[in-house]
Amino acid sequence: MIKNTTQRYGLIAMLFHWLSALTVFFMFGLGIYMMDLSYGHPYEKISLNLHQSLGLSFFILWTMRIVWKFINPK
Repeated sequence: MIKNTTQRYGLIAMLFHWLSALTVFFMFGLGIYMMDLSYGHPYEKISLNLHQSLGLSFFILWTMRIVWKFINPK
């Protein structure tokens, strides 16, 4: 079932949930990795850009999840 029902969450809601969880865990690990990088390290800029891009993607995903929540039954 794609959409939510009154008894169960739909596929889209579950997908939003697990994508959000994976993004948060990955960004947490990336943040810990970035703490060990010194200034001028070759991966510093790549890691920072990846962290920022994932943060923006997470915000968009979170916004879509909230909209989906309001247009589907609880």
